[in-house]
Amino acid sequence: MESGQLPESSAVAKQSRHRSLRRMLYSQNPFYLLSVCFVLHGTGIWYRANAGTHSPWILTGIIGAYIVMMAGVGFAIVKWGQVWDDARSILLILLALFLELGMTADDVIIGDRSTGRAMAFVAWLMSVAVAEFILIGLRIRLKSLYRIPFHLFLGLILLYPVVIVHGNYPHNAEHNNWTILLFPIIAAGIILSLIPAVRRGASYVKNNGTPWLWPLYPWSLFVFLIAIVVFRSYALCLSFDPVLDISWHAALQLQNCFGGIYLAPIVLAVSVLCLEGHLSTKSETVRRVGLLLPFSAMYLAWSGQSDGTLYVRVVEQVTQQFASPL
Repeated sequence: MESGQLPESSAVAKQSRHRSLRRMLYSQNPFYLLSVCFVLHGTGIWYRANAGTHSPWILTGIIGAYIVMMAGVGFAIVKWGQVWDDARSILLILLALFLELGMTADDVIIGDRSTGRAMAFVAWLMSVAVAEFILIGLRIRLKSLYRIPFHLFLGLILLYPVVIVHGNYPHNAEHNNWTILLFPIIAAGIILSLIPAVRRGASYVKNNGTPWLWPLYPWSLFVFLIAIVVFRSYALCLSFDPVLDISWHAALQLQNCFGGIYLAPIVLAVSVLCLEGHLSTKSETVRRVGLLLPFSAMYLAWSGQSDGTLYVRVVEQVTQQFASPL
């Protein structure tokens, strides 16, 4: 009996050593985001210093290569290390990198439309390919009622500049303001396309191939996407709002037409999701949030209209052609 215990204890010790080694190789690392920020910041400094001597495709290639590397790391630590917490961080960071990849085309599309549009489409295709590689390769089941809105978000975030820059841009300022204002309205429509998934509740994402439970999965993904949409709306105002008629000082201060009415449609759409979520979860907290958010949207539509900024012109334009945003 004692002789039979020796091999068993030896096997346990060996497994323990393997687990220790795995923990060293796949330890939970809170610095993924910092590493991404440092790399992109350093790349941005280098590119701005040499923008006139290098093709814009170089920056796209650098960020694209970093995306592939991060996706590979996320795939490896799940496939062989089973470290899902780190993987969640990396997958969310990939969404921010997709946005960064798409934004490399913003300045280019103004000066060289054909090159800028090609860069935007490449960014979108690469983002779709990487996202699907992660989902399929790791056997993460993101069902169609979530998957379709997810890809609609990617398409909107990465391809919308192609819609803004056309015709006699930037001289048709009124049309440009409308197309930029339309971005958060379309985003709100995509948010509302999640209503059927919300009504399905937790049962719709059972056995999803991950240890994450509803609502952490997949709502952390969409909360992050909504935050990216808000930032993208601001970036569109910064990149494509014509500033030819304002002072050089104002342009340097990064003044643009962004304001509360760009956020109000998104806030209202999130409010509807919360109220729908209450019907499936019976959570009073979710219901209260859903009932309070419209008041936030009202405040956003009202605030900032007394400031002498470019935003006031957009509010006046909306008021003259439709009604007061409030």
